[in-house]
Amino acid sequence: MLKRANAAKLAKSILSNDEQETYMSLLNQERAKLIAKSQSFGIAEALVNQFSRSKNVSSNASKKISID
Repeated sequence: MLKRANAAKLAKSILSNDEQETYMSLLNQERAKLIAKSQSFGIAEALVNQFSRSKNVSSNASKKISID
């Protein structure tokens, strides 16, 4: 995801292509560490919520089937 965010180029870089790739790779690693530490990215929470909802839906569906 971070690589795609860096795909846009606004101007010609002062660094060579290899230097720029190394810099961006290191920058992305640091960004990933910060995102992981902040726990504000929300993927884990979104998955838990999604699975909780699907569990509730399936249990409600089975209750309706057994009542009918």
